[in-house]
Amino acid sequence: MLVKSIIVRIGVLSVLLSLFLAACAAPATPLTPEPVAVTPQPTTPPTQAPTAAEAGNRPIQITDAQVQIGVGSPIPVEVVASGSMPDLCAQVAQVEQQVSGTRIEIEILANPADPNCPPDPVGIPFRIAVPLNMVQMPLGAYTVVVNGVETSFEWTGASPEVLPVENLGLTFAYIGTDSNLWIADASGGPPRQITSDAATMEAGGDIISYYFPKISSDGRYIAARRDAGVPVTEGVQYQFGLWVYDTETGESRPVYEDADSPPAGFDWKPGTHLLAYGIGSDPNYFIIRGGKPDAALATGIFAADLDSGASDLLVAPENGYTLLLPTWSPDGRFLSFDELVYMEGRGPFAYYDFESQEYIPWDEPLGVYDWSPDGSQIAYDRLTYSPNGTERIFTRPRLDGAEQQISADLDQGYAFYPAYSPDGMQIAYLINPGGPESLQHTLVVQDLANGETRELGSYESVWYLEWSSDGRTLVFSAGPYDSQQVYGYDFVNGIATELAQGNQPTLARP
Repeated sequence: MLVKSIIVRIGVLSVLLSLFLAACAAPATPLTPEPVAVTPQPTTPPTQAPTAAEAGNRPIQITDAQVQIGVGSPIPVEVVASGSMPDLCAQVAQVEQQVSGTRIEIEILANPADPNCPPDPVGIPFRIAVPLNMVQMPLGAYTVVVNGVETSFEWTGASPEVLPVENLGLTFAYIGTDSNLWIADASGGPPRQITSDAATMEAGGDIISYYFPKISSDGRYIAARRDAGVPVTEGVQYQFGLWVYDTETGESRPVYEDADSPPAGFDWKPGTHLLAYGIGSDPNYFIIRGGKPDAALATGIFAADLDSGASDLLVAPENGYTLLLPTWSPDGRFLSFDELVYMEGRGPFAYYDFESQEYIPWDEPLGVYDWSPDGSQIAYDRLTYSPNGTERIFTRPRLDGAEQQISADLDQGYAFYPAYSPDGMQIAYLINPGGPESLQHTLVVQDLANGETRELGSYESVWYLEWSSDGRTLVFSAGPYDSQQVYGYDFVNGIATELAQGNQPTLARP
């Protein structure tokens, strides 16, 4: 797991190479000949191999470089550089390393220019990871230069310790690098492990995986999907479950378990220990009758009250569809969900008003959405399945349904994953400027009053996005799939701090 990083400011394509090219040459000691009188004679220059520049290879523009130190034996060390390609036809042609003491110079070149290449109006973002072999290198500070861009790192010969929580006043749960549940407390100090049984198939025996943690407002309970697999002759037999973990007593218990269907989303009612959850659909639900799923097999939203221990149906499937992905409004008055109409992708948006006891369907999918703090507005992106590159951020009043696009049109890329600030005056969201195939995301905050936007940085594969209750911090995870970091963007200081090693952070918001 890579744990030391510098924020990559640009880039929308992720290109990973594994190249071990080291050229370590000690300069020869020069010989000083005796002076001899000679008569100049015509000479023929010796034949030499053309240099990279003479061969036409071109330097790739690098704008940012970082050194990432991982966990393992030997300890993996990579230099991750990002920038832009020379043109639309450029490919990486050559990577060279030169090591001189504690200085490591890396040259990255693209293939020769093609006169028939079409013009590039925007620039093709570029990212590469170049491994360093540090096994026999002396301990100490090192300087790395990539195509003129310099960075540095400290080589200790050991994997870094778990990063402590910076004093941002946050309590959050997340999936750690070991695939277990962890919690970081607002008081600071190192994160605390909640589970210890996560195991992969490679480890042998049972397979235990945790997903999608949700922490209660006060940080007392963590709910998470828990998949338990037992190897059998035909493969692996799973038991899917929704488990709740008490962070004070260490006790845990299942809320829902099923051998055929995993839990279909869950969320804590703000300010309570009431957990709403969906349970998926019957295997025969999509045997079409009359052009729609079988309403007789539809399931609703259930609730488990951790204080009383009671479990019951919370919202019935009044519209004839199974209900999934429950989401509470911040004031706890409304519970929204997707209606299961399609076998894949997001279903139509609907919600239940507990004050008026009404079920209100909108009859159209919204994609990823968020409630405004007072429950009067919905922000959404229409990302209902795989992105098509045209998604934008919209808002709509809960009652009159007049849609308004708030994010700007983009020449390339799409906007997604809106999240309201606690005061409802701003919306944070992500922009993928490179299109559906890109993994690079720009984090943006937009003022709803004047429409002004502020870019907070560019990150790879951002996952989850939540505001702290005081509006000072945005918490998210980002990085390569197998080495994500939990970040907190501090608006007071204007920096993103690495809070923990892991992904899928969920923030307590008392």
